[in-house]
Amino acid sequence: EWSECSKTCGLGMQHRQVLCRQIYANHTLMVQSYHCQHLEKPETTTTCQMKICSEWQIRTDWQPCSVPCGVGQKTRDVKCISNLGDIVDDEECNMKMKPSDVENCDMGPCAKSWFLTQWSDKCSTECGEGVRTRSVVCMTNYISSLPLEGCGSQRPSENMSCNNGPCENKIQWFTGSWSQCSAECDSGVQQREVICVKKNG
Repeated sequence: EWSECSKTCGLGMQHRQVLCRQIYANHTLMVQSYHCQHLEKPETTTTCQMKICSEWQIRTDWQPCSVPCGVGQKTRDVKCISNLGDIVDDEECNMKMKPSDVENCDMGPCAKSWFLTQWSDKCSTECGEGVRTRSVVCMTNYISSLPLEGCGSQRPSENMSCNNGPCENKIQWFTGSWSQCSAECDSGVQQREVICVKKNG
């Protein structure tokens, strides 16, 4: 009898034992093989194929890199396909022959630069010298923020001088505190003192 095929799919081998027998009437007797030398010896091995093996199939192109800069990964869809065209478990295919479905990708160094907010609308003083401010941060085009030293020493200024004119002869309203309510319940009124002040230096 032939042995089982050595492979469950694709080309394999089958083996069988071939013996020399001598027939006496209705009985057979196994004899030394040289007794059969004048006869053609049957094959002891043969090829076999249970079914066509499933094979790997690349189903999609590489997807874009997972990061816009620096080193990331890109992926593609690789499936094990049966001889009938169905998607089957990966174990049905030769895992050693599986094409890569994940690959590193280098999008180049992430650009670092200073990002600035707008200057504050108002000067810090109503007259004379003051400052206007803004926020300064070091950022890349992918990672949200870095330490301030990450963008180098040429850090833009966070302060800018401003001047609302001389404080001399400047006229300005000043208000006092509100008084207590004129009524303990219901509607009442509160008052405060308001004066116009002229500054002379």
